[in-house]
Amino acid sequence: MRFLGVCAGMWQASVPFLTGPPPWPPRPMRRGDPRPDPRDLLRVKPWHTLRTLARATIRDPRLRLVVERFATYAGADPRRAPAALAVAGYVEHAFGAWHPRGGVYEIVRALVRRLEAAGGELRLGERVEDVRALGADAVVDSRDAGGRGERSLSGFALMLGLRGRTPGLAHHTITFPRDYDAEFDDVFVRRRPVADPTIYVSVPEITEGGERESWFVLVNAPAAPAHDWDAYGERLLARLGIGDRVLARAQRSPADLERETGAIGGAIYGRAPHGRLGTLRRPGQRGPDGVWRVGGTVHPGGGLPLVMLGAATVARAIGPA
Repeated sequence: MRFLGVCAGMWQASVPFLTGPPPWPPRPMRRGDPRPDPRDLLRVKPWHTLRTLARATIRDPRLRLVVERFATYAGADPRRAPAALAVAGYVEHAFGAWHPRGGVYEIVRALVRRLEAAGGELRLGERVEDVRALGADAVVDSRDAGGRGERSLSGFALMLGLRGRTPGLAHHTITFPRDYDAEFDDVFVRRRPVADPTIYVSVPEITEGGERESWFVLVNAPAAPAHDWDAYGERLLARLGIGDRVLARAQRSPADLERETGAIGGAIYGRAPHGRLGTLRRPGQRGPDGVWRVGGTVHPGGGLPLVMLGAATVARAIGPA
């Protein structure tokens, strides 16, 4: 398939970018930094958006929708997202899906064990007024990096415990809307809960077994927390047609994300990476106040794999404890 061939070149170009320091502002090369190839700029097709790349390389309109969905992995609108985001699809196709045994929280447990083994101490709920007063050799900050520009999309999630079983259900199900553009207009233009969203449903019991089903339901939402998200959750339940089976329910809205994590507006990825080279304009890991920054709002981007790669880059720059 032509699309995968293009993405293979994008992956080759992306590895130094994802595993190294941010390309802007430029700085002298250091020992251990991956060395970029000048041809990489052409490999990422900067003259394309993700949508135009999908339409130029894929015939089936249904498959185009799947490719355009990779824009949301970075919180972007596929009509304005850089084509380089297509590399997410290549990674999934070429390397498959991986997960930590015991669930994602095992990553947190492993990091805590490593911290304690190095003589560190984890404190939760501590308030810091002035990082300079800490007297530390280095400070790492995972808060939203802020900055000007359009915010990335947020999300609305339902976690549901259901009685009974759903015939014909897959572990992962994505249902696309009738008007794909209207979804992104609601998010980025009208900044309101999406009237007819793409719905992602994950049901682990399909592959792991169990008498009841636990559903994780996710839809895109604007980084605009001031909406009646409880009412929106009810409408989403009605759309799914499972309201009479719900035994337990929890939800997370943009308002919850802003309150619990400090994400501005509930934006999951900080500033939206719109523009042909939008991914190159993410805030760098070295803040203007000398504090090191990590997380989904800075280079190289959001999602656990990229956040961990960025954290590894910062750890190398700081050096051993």
